[in-house]
Amino acid sequence: GWSNAFFLFGAAAVFWVPLWIPAKFKVVEPATSPVTSPATSSSTGWFNEWLGLIKTKQVRAICVAQFAQSWGGDGLLSWLPTYFEEALGVPLGDLPAFTVLPYFIQGIVGVASGIVADRWLREGRFDVKFIRRAFQTAGMVGPAACLTGAAILGGAGATETNVFAAAVLVDVGLALSALTLAGVSVSHLDVAPRHAGLVFATGNTCATIAGVIAVPLSGFVLEATGQSWSTVFGIIAVLYVVGAAYW
Repeated sequence: GWSNAFFLFGAAAVFWVPLWIPAKFKVVEPATSPVTSPATSSSTGWFNEWLGLIKTKQVRAICVAQFAQSWGGDGLLSWLPTYFEEALGVPLGDLPAFTVLPYFIQGIVGVASGIVADRWLREGRFDVKFIRRAFQTAGMVGPAACLTGAAILGGAGATETNVFAAAVLVDVGLALSALTLAGVSVSHLDVAPRHAGLVFATGNTCATIAGVIAVPLSGFVLEATGQSWSTVFGIIAVLYVVGAAYW
């Protein structure tokens, strides 16, 4: 029954707590930070600190990138089952094979991106700015290209070949989006180590707003365009590219 899914996820969260509480963390601050603002003085309130931070181009870039990234991620994953069922004709019972795999791929790519990025930094191959830009750009432009291809296949008919190719493109696109874990997702510590929590909260709020808007707006677009997935995917792709360019 459906209730088992809720029990499972709820129990998973409870079992995670005993592992988290006793964990010990060592905080290592970078020697320098590009964000310097008089509003970050300890004598001022958090609101003034926040105003000072969002006036910097680095924090604005984080907000824009996370907004665009979340629009694509939340919007796509929320409508993924509907896309496969309505656009490609995949039976409801076969959907798990198409909609669960992307999450596993994302996990693998996300961990791998962090390992590679850290290794490059340790070995001095590239500086921090280049690594953050490279991973973030690949993690946004790559999914944009994959979604464009999936949209074209969705409009070409629900043949067996199209279904398989579209599924591969969606999986690859979502996998590439995990590269941003070595990009914007960790950049809060790069630009403002003493205020990483506040910067992260600001960027994550922008991401949440995007998710709140993207899901219902995508449904509205589908209804207004007669189930045009090309339009929905096109909007996501454009936002991905714009976010990458701003970043």
